[in-house]
Amino acid sequence: MTAPLLFRMQLKHVAVPVSRWKELMMKAKFRMLRWLGVLVSMVVAGSASATVLRVPQDYSTIQAAIDAVAAATDTVVLDTLGAPYVGPQNRGLSFAGKEFVMRSLDPLNPAIRDATVIDAQQLDRHFTFSQGEGPGAKLWGLTLRHGKAPDGVGPTRGGAVLCAGASPIIANCQLDLNQAQEGGAVACVSGSRARLLDCFLHNNDALLGAPGSGQGGALLVTGNAEVLVDRCELSMNSAAQQAGAIYVEQARGLTLRNSSLHNNSAQMAGGALATLRAGRLRVLDCSFSANHSDGRGGAAWLREVNQLSLLRTRIDGNSAAQDGGGLLIDSCAGVAQFCDIHHNLAATGGGGLKVIGSDNLEFTRCTARDNTVTSLQSGRGGGVQVEAASPTFIACSFERNQALGGGGVAVGDSSLASLRACIIDSNVVTTSLGATGSGSGGGVLVENGSADIRHCTIVENQVALSGGGVYVSGTNASLVIENSILFDNWAEQILVAAGTDTVTYSDVEGGYAGIGNIDAEVVYEPRAAPIYKYVPDVISAPVDAGNLGSGDDYINWCGLVDYGIDYWCESDSVMNRCDPDMGAYGGPDGEAWLRDLLPTLPPCS
Repeated sequence: MTAPLLFRMQLKHVAVPVSRWKELMMKAKFRMLRWLGVLVSMVVAGSASATVLRVPQDYSTIQAAIDAVAAATDTVVLDTLGAPYVGPQNRGLSFAGKEFVMRSLDPLNPAIRDATVIDAQQLDRHFTFSQGEGPGAKLWGLTLRHGKAPDGVGPTRGGAVLCAGASPIIANCQLDLNQAQEGGAVACVSGSRARLLDCFLHNNDALLGAPGSGQGGALLVTGNAEVLVDRCELSMNSAAQQAGAIYVEQARGLTLRNSSLHNNSAQMAGGALATLRAGRLRVLDCSFSANHSDGRGGAAWLREVNQLSLLRTRIDGNSAAQDGGGLLIDSCAGVAQFCDIHHNLAATGGGGLKVIGSDNLEFTRCTARDNTVTSLQSGRGGGVQVEAASPTFIACSFERNQALGGGGVAVGDSSLASLRACIIDSNVVTTSLGATGSGSGGGVLVENGSADIRHCTIVENQVALSGGGVYVSGTNASLVIENSILFDNWAEQILVAAGTDTVTYSDVEGGYAGIGNIDAEVVYEPRAAPIYKYVPDVISAPVDAGNLGSGDDYINWCGLVDYGIDYWCESDSVMNRCDPDMGAYGGPDGEAWLRDLLPTLPPCS
């Protein structure tokens, strides 16, 4: 009888003889003690199973400690600092299907991590996970150095770690000076779902060897694998062919988050990152800087990604000896949002970005500025170059970029570039060798392609020859401009050398033939924040002068006074109605400039 039952008996006033009462109490006490004994035994048994195996304090080698692991709660601790772990039983290691933690004395202490070194002396890789190990298998707070993938059939893979059909976690580890023909530090193949967290991958190399080798200086993801790289730093890695840091080929995908990739290099393509036939690629809150490709894609060459997502990522100071100084995106579908592409350099085209063969690709609220194309013979697209593709740019800005043609944006053969609520300003074309299109198109150059420009502001661009704002050339070229502002470009706001154009409801300096066009100097509001450049004041002629059929004035000036954005609009204002404005801030998708800063506003009355 348990104590609660005795309590209930008392509540019900059950009459029990004293002798019987003592007997019941003794039985209850006995059962309680037996229950406590079982509990203590369980705790002791649990404690006993959580064994710490120290190397070399308890076991002379790492492999000996691994062999002694008996439960998932066991932990292997490498307790020697300064002196590297070397020798046959301290390299070429396998968890053999076991899931446990291997760590340093203090895995969260960078000094301890850096002093706990497994040195494979370029005689073997450090670890192979190939027996279905899951996330319970964890390397934590270790340094893996001088690993080299052993020879086998095909390219060698994974200089430090190979994950084949396994999903371990590598956390707060440093992997440096490792080598393989693919995946200089880590290779994830055969459906692996590995995770790299808070890791540092430095000075790893993908070497040239077997056919198809030289890919992924630090990391290879292939064979339907899917890998998460979070809060990691990848620097000074190199590849003999593609992807100085990370190569993704025929993989389920890669998520790259909160990470920095800098000073990596590749001899063919993708200074830091390259993909080929990937299911999905998610790059979130990352930075790519000072990476270099001797071929294409200074920071990244992204090819055939089904689901591409670039979010809040910074791409700066990268360079390519050919095209795509920052990014080269080829045959991909997806979105890029809130990305900053600046100070990149390419020799032949796409100083900041080059887009090829991508028809379902959208850029929203991205900035391409201070990018350069250096070629004096064929350089196109200082900010962006588009070839045989149909991307859409919404609320993007292209500023202070330089090229031989198309200082801001260059649209080439068989392309259709759609620009909505964009600002194209202060781009420069400085040199002309007399070739068609050279020295032309300070803001936008269209050569045998098509550009659809609506609610954009194209101002203060400069050329050496003609078409300071927009230049169109080619029998198959076409241009559509609506609800836009083109002012203060030198020389000419729009010049169509060959092709067709339709310009309507736009403010064009010097005037331009078309329905609803005006020629009126724009008064801009002074703005402290650079993001709000070229906002027309309410007294400016472009306000409420757009095409009524193009949709509401989504910027919704009425009511913004409550948020310190504007001071002159009341809900019943007759000075600024909800009719579309000309320029980047006054039409469908124009709200993208502000939507990340302001709550949803009610519609104007």
